[in-house]
Amino acid sequence: MSDKAAPESVLDADVLKNKGRRRRVAMSAVSGLLAALAFSTHSTGWLIWVAFVPWLYVLFSQPARTGSYAFYSWIFGMSFYIGVIHWLYELHPLTWLPGVTVPVSLAIVFGGIFGISLVVSLWTLGLGALLGWLKPTGWRRVVYPALLWMVMEYGQALGEISLPWARLAVSQYTNLWLLQIVPHTGQLVISGLILAFNAALALFILEFAPDPKPKAYWHYSGFKALVIVIGLVGANLIYGVSQLSAAPDPERDSEKGIFVGLAQGMIEQGQKWNSVDDYWSNMRKIEKIYLDLSHDLAKLKPDYQPGLLVWPESAIPVFPRHALEFQEHYKQLARETNSYFLTGGFDKLQPDDPLSPTYNAAALVEPGKSSIDQWYYKRQLVPFGEYFPYRAQLNAIPLLGGIIAQLNPMNSDTARGQTAGLFKTSFGELGTLICFESVYPQVARDSVREGAKMLVIITNDGWYRDAIALYQHLGHAVLRALENDRYVVRAGNTGITAFIDSYGRILSQTKPMERTSLYRSIPTDELKSTQSLYTRLGDWPIWLALLFMIVSELLAITMKPLED
Repeated sequence: MSDKAAPESVLDADVLKNKGRRRRVAMSAVSGLLAALAFSTHSTGWLIWVAFVPWLYVLFSQPARTGSYAFYSWIFGMSFYIGVIHWLYELHPLTWLPGVTVPVSLAIVFGGIFGISLVVSLWTLGLGALLGWLKPTGWRRVVYPALLWMVMEYGQALGEISLPWARLAVSQYTNLWLLQIVPHTGQLVISGLILAFNAALALFILEFAPDPKPKAYWHYSGFKALVIVIGLVGANLIYGVSQLSAAPDPERDSEKGIFVGLAQGMIEQGQKWNSVDDYWSNMRKIEKIYLDLSHDLAKLKPDYQPGLLVWPESAIPVFPRHALEFQEHYKQLARETNSYFLTGGFDKLQPDDPLSPTYNAAALVEPGKSSIDQWYYKRQLVPFGEYFPYRAQLNAIPLLGGIIAQLNPMNSDTARGQTAGLFKTSFGELGTLICFESVYPQVARDSVREGAKMLVIITNDGWYRDAIALYQHLGHAVLRALENDRYVVRAGNTGITAFIDSYGRILSQTKPMERTSLYRSIPTDELKSTQSLYTRLGDWPIWLALLFMIVSELLAITMKPLED
């Protein structure tokens, strides 16, 4: 009997072990999807405050090992990032690209979602591995996940193929009470508070739920930590309420302000042209749409106010420096409306030289000027969309290099701008951000440090139709306004076009996928010369977080022999 019992007991143990592993995988995956859901609708941002609990419960409920912590954190990360960027499927069909069929388009789009998520989830894998290696106990189980997540989000904005799209503060962009600390600390502190709350709640559940004789809540260290974190969040909310209560009325009299008009042309993406004549005919049709919107805006402008008219990124995909017909129309628009005119386009200094770099650019046309003298070149480019990173290395890989190259619709790489390229106007200098680079805090910060009094974001999110991506992208614009204490105006081809004040309040916005315009008189006191603490010092809490962890670990090492 004992000979049979031993194998059965081993089998039962294996079954239980596999069930436990599957349960932990499922909990980690569900946790990632819950976190993604916080980014995916307008009413689920609150989920981010509990979404991490299942994943952290999985980590805390087993011995701290580098391998297992890394694995379950990777599962969490894959689910999270696939859920956040699921809208990339809106790129389908890519049949406007040469040689791309519907099946190939599906393979590219879903392969892209999986590939991007795979790369970005390496960050959560690394975070989990570090937690497993550090083996935090007690209060460190609450603090370390929060600090490491902050460091991770900081790192995600660095490097050739970086993507800081899913920073947790973006899920809270409508909760302005919570975000008023951002001009002082940057947004990463918000992420730290969110992780700390989740970690404290997970620890409390882990301690309280299996206790056969539950005690009063305050006997559990997780509950004590939860109370402390709630206190920090509460203090932050109180500060936010006080700041917004003292904020000036956004509808105050602004007769002496600056008239700003934003055009949303709603131009369909992925168009094909059968000939050169067909191409230029379409360019003229697009130009007429934007000119009509702009002249309608100009009729609303008081004569005594300076004006700024803004068109989106690549509003008309031509090279205005060399397309003289369009250049003349741009100068005529600025002259007739007595307004500065800012538009996206392309620029190439030497059009006949194949080695001359091509830029995704913005140009400022000044009223009365006979030439376009002010240009801005996009600094943060879209990898595999505007340029091909690691081209030589990837091309050396059979098949893979050709597939990735196909994702770049440009015949050659777009060149990277090297300066903030502020636009000078009679009412102050303007900092410009083009589309993807508005996701990067350091790009906007550099512009404000150089002297920008207002930020202008021009974008084309038309590839994603009316997906949640447009609102996620708008959330980043809110954070750029808060971080730098600057007014932000945002013009999008298909939306979302918006005015955002320095408190992060979206004063007006358009609906996606509509041909429309938006205008506002911006009070002159919104064009500030002062700089926020974040603008001056950047993500300084990161260095405090790293220093805190290093000192904490050194103290733990030195005190361990005394405890033994």
